[in-house]
Amino acid sequence: MNKLMKLGGIGIATALFATVAFADPAGKPLKVSTGKAYGTKQTSSVIKDPAVDGQVLRVAVTESGQKHWLAGINSLIGEKVKGGTKVRATLWLRVAETEAAKQPIVYAAIQDNDPPRTEWAKQKFTLTDRWAPYVIEGIVPRDMPAYKVNISLHIAATKQTVDVASIAAVNLGPTG
Repeated sequence: MNKLMKLGGIGIATALFATVAFADPAGKPLKVSTGKAYGTKQTSSVIKDPAVDGQVLRVAVTESGQKHWLAGINSLIGEKVKGGTKVRATLWLRVAETEAAKQPIVYAAIQDNDPPRTEWAKQKFTLTDRWAPYVIEGIVPRDMPAYKVNISLHIAATKQTVDVASIAAVNLGPTG
């Protein structure tokens, strides 16, 4: 499916993108805050993309290195999450460009928003130049208030330009 708008509306402001809540038969949609680009090793802009019938956040890594978290995109779950809850996040991504002979790699995480930003789930993805959903699931280990669970996309593993159309999350219920 190339037309992401079939999943819901997308709204974007300067260097910010609104997340999409969509029906996932496996769980209850969670409110996800407007995401934003972060880091000193990136530049970001909003572009129009007819493939998604709207605007996307484009984030270009200006300097890469071993610390892949020095540039990325953060989005917060805007409601309480009970300890032991499994959360699934779906990110619609593509790479617009990358360094010659380098793999377009990103890391997605579901993590505590407070330092030291403990990651409860982490997944490495190799992007392509085609829009695709990338899914990560993790278990929130303790009761967390609204805006304290972070869905983060770390993109500074290589110099690359990553486009983000949406981030959505669902509550898959308690585990065990």
